[in-house]
Amino acid sequence: MVAVGAGTSEATGTAGEARVQRTEPRRRRERSSELLLVAPPAMAGGRFALSTETTVGRAPGCGVQIDDFRVSKLHARLFFHDGAWYLEDLGSTNGTQLDGETVTEPTPIKRGARIQIAEIELVLT
Repeated sequence: MVAVGAGTSEATGTAGEARVQRTEPRRRRERSSELLLVAPPAMAGGRFALSTETTVGRAPGCGVQIDDFRVSKLHARLFFHDGAWYLEDLGSTNGTQLDGETVTEPTPIKRGARIQIAEIELVLT
């Protein structure tokens, strides 16, 4: 007999042999996502691929770099956790809105949601 530990289960193979099969839950994989720039019209159409954690701001090195004086150097971040995307304001001067509501803590965000930073509007796709 094979001892069955956490994350495993016993199954009988051919000729009565015991084998161990892993039954740990699979980690949810991040679906490829991006932010689509929809406003202002002069900038519309820009796309930004998201990594597991992406910062938004004016600073060099931000995954979504926005050259606008109303955008803080490190304004906001999007991150993927437990199968969902979250948006967090990083203490910006002018705030971050999600579908018209001010973001005050890490907030789940769904595809199609609109993020507004100053006059910049982005959609999670």
